[in-house]
Amino acid sequence: MSAGKQLRLILAGAVIGLAVCLLIFFFPGSAPVRVEVTAPKSSPALIKSAPKATPVRTATPAPARTATPATHTQATVTGSNAAPAQKPAAAPESAPATQAPALTPVPTPTPAPTSALTPVPTPVPTPTPTPILPTLPPLPTPTIKIP
Repeated sequence: MSAGKQLRLILAGAVIGLAVCLLIFFFPGSAPVRVEVTAPKSSPALIKSAPKATPVRTATPAPARTATPATHTQATVTGSNAAPAQKPAAAPESAPATQAPALTPVPTPTPAPTSALTPVPTPVPTPTPTPILPTLPPLPTPTIKIP
């Protein structure tokens, strides 16, 4: 290839490159649309170990239990070894009807599996050699003669 053709190709490439750079500089495209990135709800970064919930205790006294006579609530069978029938225990009427909060199961993190069979090599320190500096002869002291 002759020097003239090579020079023209170099100049044409420089002109095209300069034109592209000027177009990008003076006519920039619109800024890219920014979207807020949110992690999914099941992301491990969002799962925090919540402290154990303790029930809120109030100072309301428990209702007094009253004993009911066994004569009209329990039947006795004569000549039998059967125990008297008992009524199922019911909640007191004065107790507030509160529901326990629903507990969501928190997944327990599993540790990464480790292999105890593969020994870890211990690093052995290597001695660093001391640098050898060349010894130079002492410089002569300059003497200045003033005329």
